[in-house]
Parts: sequence; structure tokens; C-alpha cells
Amino acid sequence: MHNFKNGGREFRLKGNPVKVLVHDFKIPALGKVNPYGVYDISRNEGWVSVGTDHDTSAFAVDSIRQLEISVSHFPPGTSKWNKIEHKLFSFITQNGRGKPLISHEVIVSLIAATTTQKGLHVECGMDKKVGSSRF
Repeated sequence: MHNFKNGGREFRLKGNPVKVLVHDFKIPALGKVNPYGVYDISRNEGWVSVGTDHDTSAFAVDSIRQLEISVSHFPPGTSKWNKIEHKLFSFITQNGRGKPLISHEVIVSLIAATTTQKGLHVECGMDKKVGSSRF
């Protein structure tokens, strides 16, 4: 079992820390975890696909193939208008803050447990396909 750092704090009894590695969730046998999200502004719902391959356009396409959606693209440098960053991923980050990322299952469950007072609902699943085997 490998534990990975996740910024923030979580209450634990003194003298009982959880030892973690730093940053990237990369283990050769498990791959590196990459989330790809789709956010429905009108329904305040999100879908996050967690992949174990490097973040590629093939992974993004495979993630959104599971949904019927309309797409809009914001050019580089315009993230201040990107609703997925502000209304989905910011809350996913807050929800998981300080919890060690000990497995793919923990990552998926933390993302899927994300909610807000305004009714945000997030579904999340694991994409275990790797590289060119997607198509």
C-alpha cells in the first residue's frame, strides 16, 4: 500500500501520523492518476473519470464519449471564465484536502463524495484503459 500527500489538514490523534509520499500518484504497477472532468452548468452536476495512463487527448475523448454533451472551449489564459475549474474541481480539492491518497478507490470515492450547499453532485469512475488500447 502506498500513501500519497494530499494538501490540507485532517484531525488525527497526536503521535499517530499517516506517513505519505509526495505529490504524483505514480507507481509502475498502478500507473499515474489523472482526473478528467465534465461539468453540466445547468444541472450543477459533474462527471470525473480517473485514469491511470498519462493525461492524453485520447483519455479526454474516451472520458467524454460516455456522455451526451455540448462542448465549449476556452483558449489558454482564460481560466477565470472556466466553470469546471471554479464550480467542480475547486470543490473536489476542498473535499479531499488532507486525506492521504492511499489507493485508486480512495481517490474515486473522495471525488464522488464531493457536494456543495448549492447542490453540486459529482459522479466518478475509474478508467483502467491504457494508451492506444482505448480505440
